[in-house]
Amino acid sequence: TPQERVKFPNEVLPSIERKYAIDVARSTENPVDAVGFIVFGVAIACFGTHIRFRRHASHMKYCNDFLAYVAGPSIGKSPPFGLTSTPLYRIQDALQEDAAPAVRAAKAKIVALETKKSALKKVHKVKDCDESLAGDLEKLDAEIEELVKVRLPKITISDVTPEAFVMLLSQNDDVLSMATPEGPVFSNMCKGTAPPVIKPFLSAYDGERVEIDRVTREENIVKRGRLSIIVGTQPSVMEGIRSRPELIHEGFVPRFTFLHVDQRSEDDLVDEPVEVSDEDQHRYCTRLAKLGLRFRLQEWEPFKLDDDALERYNEWRNVFKRREFGKGDLADIAPFARKLEEKVLRWAGVLHVLWSVDPLNDGSGDI
Repeated sequence: TPQERVKFPNEVLPSIERKYAIDVARSTENPVDAVGFIVFGVAIACFGTHIRFRRHASHMKYCNDFLAYVAGPSIGKSPPFGLTSTPLYRIQDALQEDAAPAVRAAKAKIVALETKKSALKKVHKVKDCDESLAGDLEKLDAEIEELVKVRLPKITISDVTPEAFVMLLSQNDDVLSMATPEGPVFSNMCKGTAPPVIKPFLSAYDGERVEIDRVTREENIVKRGRLSIIVGTQPSVMEGIRSRPELIHEGFVPRFTFLHVDQRSEDDLVDEPVEVSDEDQHRYCTRLAKLGLRFRLQEWEPFKLDDDALERYNEWRNVFKRREFGKGDLADIAPFARKLEEKVLRWAGVLHVLWSVDPLNDGSGDI
């Protein structure tokens, strides 16, 4: 039934991210709250995969999350994604720059080892291969195999198969992010007639062991995978989910928070598009990139809820739980509602960092 669109509360964002969301919205004629939603998703992707919260002794989770901006092609999702996702690529560029010397050294050593291997093979052709020569070749192959694993780090993905996803996780410290305006994550799940392979994505949402085993492929296992997603998609794609009820029943779709925009409102239109200033873009990108690097390069203890926060959370949760059952207003969407109990804590962890730390100055702050 028609109802008023639920908006993302931009006021929860600190001033730099909030102002940047407003400017990007005005420059791209997108809803201001939708751009704030994307900005928040990018912040989660930058560092939410590296911070943890502990509600009690046996409950510890990362603050990564899955977000999706659902809007028709007339809205124009690509421009705001392009302007807001830059911090992720700055993080990736910085990590790749640091890793570049080691990668160049590995490539040079591979060339030298391949040359040595070729020479040994020539010796092998002219005389019987003794055990020591065969052993030397095996050692060279093993050394080359290890050096091939020295790659430039990658933190963002767009369109991957489940097998490629697990392989990339294993190659990149168990962490990946997806930030794209037309993410195929939903449409790919609806292709063909075979059941979609979603277990790796579910495990990476939960920060758990991720593995996939195929007869024709080497087994890939990731001990503590994490994935954050902020994507744009179209209503027609989401309609296709109806043909794949297992995506809901097995928890893939309920792990997402959706913001749906049917059409632009008059408030979204401007007489003249507002240009995003270079200074504001620099402050926004630098702040999130520095936070992302800070939490990637240093291991942090899990956040804990203080007594007051835990008491307020439990009060809210007790009221909320009653809405999920029986004649509660959320009973019909209980698979989605149950995920919200944990999302509240994930989002609180990310917002706590955004409000507590100022990396543009001295980086200080009580985290």
